[in-house]
Amino acid sequence: MRKSTGNFPRYMWLKVSLKILILSWGVLFACLPSKKVVLPPPPTPLKAPAPSREVKEEGQMVFQKARKAYEEGRVEEALLYYKSLEKDPGAKKEALSLIASLKVEELKKVSERFKGHPFGVYATLMLSKKLMAQQRWEEVKTLLKVVRAEAQKKGFDEVWESLWEEFLKESGRRLRVSLILPFSEKEIEKREAFLRGCFLGAGIFGPERASYRVTFLVGDKAAEYVIDPIACKRSLEQKQIKGLIETAIKEGIKEVGILYPSSSSGERDMVFLKKVLFESGLNVSFTRSYPPETADFSAVLREIKQFPQALWVMEGDKVCLIASHLAFLGKAGIRILAIEVDDPKGILSSCGRYLEGALLGCSFYKESSRQEVRAFREDYKKTYAQDPDLWAFLGYRNVYAILEDDEKLDSPFILKIQGGRLREIL
Repeated sequence: MRKSTGNFPRYMWLKVSLKILILSWGVLFACLPSKKVVLPPPPTPLKAPAPSREVKEEGQMVFQKARKAYEEGRVEEALLYYKSLEKDPGAKKEALSLIASLKVEELKKVSERFKGHPFGVYATLMLSKKLMAQQRWEEVKTLLKVVRAEAQKKGFDEVWESLWEEFLKESGRRLRVSLILPFSEKEIEKREAFLRGCFLGAGIFGPERASYRVTFLVGDKAAEYVIDPIACKRSLEQKQIKGLIETAIKEGIKEVGILYPSSSSGERDMVFLKKVLFESGLNVSFTRSYPPETADFSAVLREIKQFPQALWVMEGDKVCLIASHLAFLGKAGIRILAIEVDDPKGILSSCGRYLEGALLGCSFYKESSRQEVRAFREDYKKTYAQDPDLWAFLGYRNVYAILEDDEKLDSPFILKIQGGRLREIL
């Protein structure tokens, strides 16, 4: 065995050098910056500072001033103090309690002084309650209708609803209206339109119009009112006859001939019309009947030896046929009078060139310029997303007349074809 020389063998030096190199690289990588970003801790959320002792004391002082002013009868001054503290729920509650305790005259002053403010709105509501106790129903109705929108905006909608229900109950303004629905299974659309008109008139759907709470019944004889759409339609026909005669007289027409369907109802209607025309001072030169289903009026018209100023056509849907035959016979100057024309615009577009000077009556003219008719059409379209028809108008008209005691919608619609256009006779 060889003796050691005191020095490391070469392979030992190599091993030590390798360890030193590895340690150096480890230290080097440890000193390099890390790619991981270390975020600072989130800041502590700021808290609103608690009101100082001075602020609390100042609020208490305002409360004391408000209470003292109220005790001394300076109501409006007291409410101004409360108004400065309106963000304090306790102050608002105390102010509303104060308002509720006021008398009628004081409530009127507060309602006017704080108009548009929650105090003023609440004062108006409490005023209606006080007047209700005095049975001053018309004043209550007016106040509640005026303040409704503001009450909803200011958060008093439940108070308003409660007072309105109480008003309807205490004033006896609850009505039962019986509806006669004489529509067959094939006339479902007419029935539905009629009901939609009734519901709109009562304020069940659409804008609040009624001053009563209405319950609709079907065929109940114990109801306060009964609405029969067929009877209503006949009533409107009679008003059309009267309106058409008055207009014809103003237009200088003195003599007419009558064309009517040869049926029992047609004969009856002709006799009635002839009597009304005679009583109105118009001369009836002749009456001629025609088969109800006919579309050829040439034979009937050829029988007339001498034409009067105007022909009264008993069926509105026959107007175009008769006018075109008159034009064919060279009698286009004869004026046409007709009631129950369901589609005046359609007649104008189909045969308006033959109908210059014609006077037409209809139960409902949706293009009417009357304010109440325009309002009805706009409300109906907004509520049901469709235009109203005659049956919808009949339902609305009758309910509106009952609840509002207003006959604005009872006037007939009389139209004149002039210059190729429809002109409403108002």
